[in-house]
Amino acid sequence: AASYVANAPTLLLLTGAIFWQDHRFVWYLVAASTLHVFLWFLLNTVTWAAANPFEEPSYTGIWGLFFAFVATALRHRVLWYSTKMLQDDKKRYDELWSAICSDTDKVACIRHLENVVRMIGLDQPRYCRQYNRHTAPSEPPRRSGRGGEGEGLCPLFQEIFHVPLKGPPNVADPVRSFDQLYAQAALASPILRQRVKDWASRSNGLLQGRGPGGEKTYVC
Repeated sequence: AASYVANAPTLLLLTGAIFWQDHRFVWYLVAASTLHVFLWFLLNTVTWAAANPFEEPSYTGIWGLFFAFVATALRHRVLWYSTKMLQDDKKRYDELWSAICSDTDKVACIRHLENVVRMIGLDQPRYCRQYNRHTAPSEPPRRSGRGGEGEGLCPLFQEIFHVPLKGPPNVADPVRSFDQLYAQAALASPILRQRVKDWASRSNGLLQGRGPGGEKTYVC
């Protein structure tokens, strides 16, 4: 019974970390494993009055610390490779930015743009936000013959079992990383390419416009 009591705080901590899905899950794992080792030490010392508290170690806590160490090492390895891959892009960006800053006219244009942004108020946090759209699990069309939410959309959205809903974005789900934007762009790219091909095919590669009398025309 005492061992179950000792496991309860550790399980509660891990359950909370899994439920909230926080990015600090590894820290929760370290805290839970350390707490388990400490409680197991107290049980060996106080409850069972063992001569050597470490005679029967806490294998659960040790394995938890081991997995936390492995996860941290792998994460740092991935971050190192990612940073290395971005070095060339960073070098090009620094060279471009240095060239811009060395030109007085370009610096003046940037300052003017900064003043315009502040004047309009776009520098406020409530404006400079990008949110995800509301999504719903994809479902087959209803038996009545009317399509579901995903009717007419790219099959990619059906394959990932999420369909974006029409209407305003989900303000409770902001975009938190460039990886998320990249993944969304990877999904949107084939859809846009196909639509551009359809538009170009319908207009024979010409742009639609309006003539002097309002009639529809196509220009190069």
